[in-house]
Order: sequence, then structure tokens, then C-alpha cells
Amino acid sequence: MCYDLNNQKVYKTLSAENKKIVDLLLEGKNNKTIAIEMNMSVKTLEKKLTTLYALFDLEDKDKEKRTRLFVKIINFLRGKA
Repeated sequence: MCYDLNNQKVYKTLSAENKKIVDLLLEGKNNKTIAIEMNMSVKTLEKKLTTLYALFDLEDKDKEKRTRLFVKIINFLRGKA
């Protein structure tokens, strides 16, 4: 699996909040649990996730497929692929 340098640059520039969201997502937590831990509404979290997915050019309408691909990309960029 190969991801371009733009994805690496995007990952490195994520805010602390977005990195925490990514960490919780990688732990397998669902949106409701992540929203509670981040002290935000589920709707706010979903907007943030949509923005994160768009940064990585993942705008697939199939949410489960998009999330799985996002996790693979982040793991790859972290060197865990």
C-alpha cells in the first residue's frame, strides 16, 4: 500500500485535538464514545471526522469503508503497516 507525501505532511500537521480523535478511532472506539471522551457532541465529532477524511482525500460515502481505509493510512504513516 502506498500513500503520497501529501498524506505524510497532513498527518504531521494535525492539531493535538485531531491526533487525539485519531488515537481514539484507532483504538476502535465508536463516535459516541469518542465524543464523550473529547467532551463534544457526536455531531461536532462527525464534522471533525468529515474534515479529517477530506484532508486525506477519503470522501467515500460508505462510512465503514472510509473509516477502515483511514485507519490503514494512519497506521502506515505511523510506521505500523
